[in-house]
Amino acid sequence: MTCVMRASLKNASINLLCKNLIKEADKLLKSDPSAEQAVVVLTAKGSIFSFANHNVMSGSVEDEIAFARALAENDDTEIRYMVCMWDDATPDVPSCHLRNLLAELNPANQNIEILLKSSEGFLVKSLKVLGRSYMNIEIYPLDRAVIDGASIYLGMEQAAVEAAIGKGEPAGNRYYYYNNEMAIDYSDGKVELIEFLGGIDGIVHPWIYGVSAFDTHADELINILEQKNDGEVDDSEQGYSFAFLNISVGVYRELRPSDVEEMIEEMKADGISADNNEDVQKEMRKANHWSTIGIGAAGYYQK
Repeated sequence: MTCVMRASLKNASINLLCKNLIKEADKLLKSDPSAEQAVVVLTAKGSIFSFANHNVMSGSVEDEIAFARALAENDDTEIRYMVCMWDDATPDVPSCHLRNLLAELNPANQNIEILLKSSEGFLVKSLKVLGRSYMNIEIYPLDRAVIDGASIYLGMEQAAVEAAIGKGEPAGNRYYYYNNEMAIDYSDGKVELIEFLGGIDGIVHPWIYGVSAFDTHADELINILEQKNDGEVDDSEQGYSFAFLNISVGVYRELRPSDVEEMIEEMKADGISADNNEDVQKEMRKANHWSTIGIGAAGYYQK
């Protein structure tokens, strides 16, 4: 672990602070090519501490434990800001294990501000915000899902996933998260599928290719996925589901608009008006949006 005194940063602008901490992280990664991740923090006393995180993708926590121990030995345990950067220069939230470790070290660390990047520049999120029901989720086919900044990669080992977002509720090789609105399937202990299950009425609304998968009209999302897939699509389920084989994305819904239209015709035949019927409107709303979306490892939807 390294420690650099930078008292002047205590009152620096957020933009300058982000640049300096990310610069420290980049320097650490370049000096240690075997590191998968660099973690840099600014403490309440104005000190910058950093450490290289090795084998984190395999679930190793040794470096994180050593870091927490060093903070305690320096009597400098309250952290104000943190950047956690992968070796590809992507800022991320710290692992679940590290967050819990630091909170145990000093309860004030539940308020750590995490430095991230967005399309508009730097973004600061507190750990408290990361724990709220609203979730910021981006999914990148054939690669990863980013959940409030925490990256879950296809092919990632289960121990690393659990270090990042905790243990889910098991059901065979599938583990459920966030009130069963997200599921991760494992094959040989590695992530094979990440699936979002809450639909338009859930609290987990993933974004893909710049649109909200559950809020976007079903037909519009299909058009986007077809363009990105640029190849074979499995549409054998007559509109209830589609699998985009080149990008390994699958979507599903329980009802199609035509099913609701048939229901309306049956109601009319029975002398029941469907006009302004809340149940009909609710069913049509569901039919016009996808209920689930998943990203799988290459070849997953070709099984």
